[in-house]
Amino acid sequence: MSASYARVGFQRRFMRSMYSNQRVIVFFVISALILPAIFLYPFNVDTDVWQWIGSVFVHYGELPYIGAWDNAFPGVTVAHAVAIYFFGNSMIAFRFVEYLAILITTLVLYRTSRLWLSDTESLLGCTIFSLFYAYGRWDCMGQRDSFAVLPIVSSIFFFAKASRQRDSRLGTWFMIAGGCMIGIATVIRPTYALLLVVPVITLYGLTNFRAIGFVLVGFLVPIVLAIVPYALTPGGIQKAYYAAIRYNADVYSHIPPSAARFRWYLYNLLELRTLMVFVLGTGWIIVYVFSRVRGLPCVVASPHERSFLVLFLGVMLFGMFSQQALAAVHFTPFYACFIPVLTKTLSDITRPLGRWRPKFIAAVMVAIASVLYPWRLAASFVEGPFSIESAYRCFPETFRLIHEDSFIASYLTHHTNSDEFIEVIGDPGVLWRTPRRKTNRFQGELQLLLPSYTGKLTDYQRQWRTELFQSFTSKTPRFIVISRDVGATENTLFYNSMSHTPEIKDFIQRNYVLDTLLDLHVIYVRR
Repeated sequence: MSASYARVGFQRRFMRSMYSNQRVIVFFVISALILPAIFLYPFNVDTDVWQWIGSVFVHYGELPYIGAWDNAFPGVTVAHAVAIYFFGNSMIAFRFVEYLAILITTLVLYRTSRLWLSDTESLLGCTIFSLFYAYGRWDCMGQRDSFAVLPIVSSIFFFAKASRQRDSRLGTWFMIAGGCMIGIATVIRPTYALLLVVPVITLYGLTNFRAIGFVLVGFLVPIVLAIVPYALTPGGIQKAYYAAIRYNADVYSHIPPSAARFRWYLYNLLELRTLMVFVLGTGWIIVYVFSRVRGLPCVVASPHERSFLVLFLGVMLFGMFSQQALAAVHFTPFYACFIPVLTKTLSDITRPLGRWRPKFIAAVMVAIASVLYPWRLAASFVEGPFSIESAYRCFPETFRLIHEDSFIASYLTHHTNSDEFIEVIGDPGVLWRTPRRKTNRFQGELQLLLPSYTGKLTDYQRQWRTELFQSFTSKTPRFIVISRDVGATENTLFYNSMSHTPEIKDFIQRNYVLDTLLDLHVIYVRR
């Protein structure tokens, strides 16, 4: 009997110790076991582009749009520039910055969840969010929204704290901080500016002009800080305006839908994470309706906070499906605001289980981890042995492209002087790996050839085309690298890619000869 009592006592002490240290244990699991999976993902096309833009800024001091063209807002390039400046120009360096950003996001998500949920429920939410992020997919890793989620969740925390604050001075700073967070998210993706409407309507009722003014002041701070460098650069405002605003309004937002995009839409709609959100969301609706019928108290006691959260979640839900309709992807950050709600559902549903409840929740978490964690990447990494590149082999086409990009970058570096120019058309992965200047700021000729909503090229696209051609003639690059489709012949590639820019095609024919024909690229060298 004494041994039995001793064993029971030990079990109770062990459980109490686990409960008292659950925050440390959970965040250790998140930081040491779950989020390191971020390092196992290679770059996608978007991250290649932003890495190139960041490298141009760090190495040559030229701003986005001016030194390297893209139609996205410039916020995400800050993360790439920080990674390059402090840790080097590599995929691992950027993934480390991404890892830190997501780890901080889970901490902020925990602190925000604790405003309404218990410690255990908040920790469950952080764990599920980290698993959602580690799941990927590859084309969603390192995206703009990965960095926007931190200021978005922070804005919820600051606005909620401002509504509860009795000290008017401290409440004012919370309002400014909340507006500033939405401003930072807007610099990363402009559509997040819609979130500014949520606190204005629900917390301040369109009548508290003093509070709305403080929110707007905070919102404008990062916007102004992003604009000032362009205002101090000759022609900077104009170049940024045409690339980030006019091009998106005239061309990019009017790219017609296709059957392939619709298939991707359905594929993402039935994606595992999306189905989990739908299932848990349905459970939340059932539990919420049941609790209202039974007259149980609401989780969020304040009606203003409740309206704020409902409208905020509604705007995020609208953004999630709009993003999927436009780009056929579901970015993980959209889930971050929903996960605390869903973990509350899980907690409420399991409440009648009594002493079996912790074991059941643990079993659910193990099931979620077994489904969402990228075990295939982890297994490939271990088989490497312990090589990041071995994990890249899980993406065969990307793995081949990485090796070819690295080979081309090494080839160009060894066959050119540091003051010579090169030209790479259609592959930013080569550009950021090569420590040589590109003749112009464009990724290729594609952005110059897509028609606007009128069916014709815009005036500024024609100016860009002239600028592109003049860069060839004035700087005369030593090598020209053109990305090509797998299996395409050199002639097919050349005439297909240059059929709409005959001036560039004629220039290459007169002044360059074929140097190297690779699986995915063609290299021309100056005569």
